[in-house]
Amino acid sequence: MFVAKSWLYLATVFAVLTSAVASPASIPDFFDELFDEFRTEYYSLRHSEFAAFCSAHDLDAADAANRQIFLKVHFFHDLLTTVSASDCARGGFLRIPYFWHWVEPNPRHAIISLPDSVLLSTLSPQAPYDRYATVADIDRVPSLFLGDLVADAPGYSHPKCGSFYSFGWCSEREMAFIAIMNAWGYNGKIWQTGIHTYSVVWCEFKTSGGAVRNFAAQVDNTFDSIDWQPIPESTQLSQWLGAIGAGTQAAWYNTTARSTGQLEALQNIPVNDHARTRLRQLVGNAVAAGG
Repeated sequence: MFVAKSWLYLATVFAVLTSAVASPASIPDFFDELFDEFRTEYYSLRHSEFAAFCSAHDLDAADAANRQIFLKVHFFHDLLTTVSASDCARGGFLRIPYFWHWVEPNPRHAIISLPDSVLLSTLSPQAPYDRYATVADIDRVPSLFLGDLVADAPGYSHPKCGSFYSFGWCSEREMAFIAIMNAWGYNGKIWQTGIHTYSVVWCEFKTSGGAVRNFAAQVDNTFDSIDWQPIPESTQLSQWLGAIGAGTQAAWYNTTARSTGQLEALQNIPVNDHARTRLRQLVGNAVAAGG
């Protein structure tokens, strides 16, 4: 009897210790957990906006799924957005600076890699980015943009805006946004007009009478805006996903953001304790300050 109780005790202790040192969450799971943690406080910031949206379109404001999709789109936008297309412009909860790309002179060539304090433009990229001339020239796909964001220490600095974890211009922010939306189970795409891009997410809402009504959330993570537009009832999802604007890179942006390779990469990047604490504090401070 003593031996049996001893083994039971040891098994209980092992289970407690194992749960205490559980593996860190992946990037999509971490941001999902972050939303759940701040859901109540964040809803208080968006309650009036959500109520007005539901009232304007005869949607059920008491429906939990309606509230969830509305808040999730806004929440992740608030994390990633900046406020203007200006070098070093910071906005949103996570204060991720904007940097132009593919212009001359390229401002990214002045970004410094930390902790070695060497210019990105002097570094030769490794696979899978070895088609680029330097590290400064890399298009920052979701796994790079978000992987840097959840690093334990800032990886970059710039003479005009200090140190920072990640950076990106419109297409890089939108690819990251759509990658997470897709990881969360929502269909989304990137629309390109000229050289500017924004995200569009297909969202299903229930009306007060229980019918389904689809809306497109047009999310601009450069100029900090969201516009909800009804999707005509006859629209097929596949047809809708295929309409991506007229930009020369639109197809590549969408293929990259929705790729299995990027999803797997995001699912395999752990968010460790230091990054979790830092990001939770940034979000907590922003929510407490009213956004």
